[in-house]
Amino acid sequence: MNKRRYLIESFRQYSDEELLAYIIGGDSQRAQRIAKKLLFTHKDLNTIAQLSPHQLLSIPGLGRAVAVRLHAGLRAGRRALFPVRTRHKIDSAEAAYIRLWPMMVSRKEESLWGLYLNRRKHLLKQIEITKGSTNHTIVDPKQVYYYAVQCNASGVVLAHNHPSGTTTPSMQDLKVTERVATAGKILNIPLLDHLIIGEDGFCSLASFGSLESISSVGAFL
Repeated sequence: MNKRRYLIESFRQYSDEELLAYIIGGDSQRAQRIAKKLLFTHKDLNTIAQLSPHQLLSIPGLGRAVAVRLHAGLRAGRRALFPVRTRHKIDSAEAAYIRLWPMMVSRKEESLWGLYLNRRKHLLKQIEITKGSTNHTIVDPKQVYYYAVQCNASGVVLAHNHPSGTTTPSMQDLKVTERVATAGKILNIPLLDHLIIGEDGFCSLASFGSLESISSVGAFL
């Protein structure tokens, strides 16, 4: 079992309320009351993890010090799954996933990110290209390649999340990937991969070699 899987399984031994109470600390009964209020108001840990310390202060009984500690604790949990030593060389789909997962997994709306690489697969630019609704985000090849030309990139990796948590590509995902890859061929800046990031994993569309609709996607070499 790899480190990430081990940590996920360890976290699942505790309820969300227990985890929040441990992070809040102090008097255990008070911590549990605050944890219950947080979960009642914001539904789940994914939502709470998106809140700033200032937003957390809206919960009665949660002071500034606890809000900061809670915010830091939830962020630390993410970094425990994907350590800060993330490589700046993006030479595989997994490396791209590790780079982007912490920023995308808890989003309630779709978000499209781009990683722009030089010839040696070193990261030149990382940017959130666009945001969408809970169902889809608009992908414009011109916008994708505007940033590629701007930073003189030699390759592009795209990634978007599915708020539902699934990593199964939709027909729209495949069509969009084909359009962007075609634009990349014209500009001689290949689309190396397009990742779909879910709750507990990812799908690399470049790995779907059997799907004719994305056969124009490049590959990490």
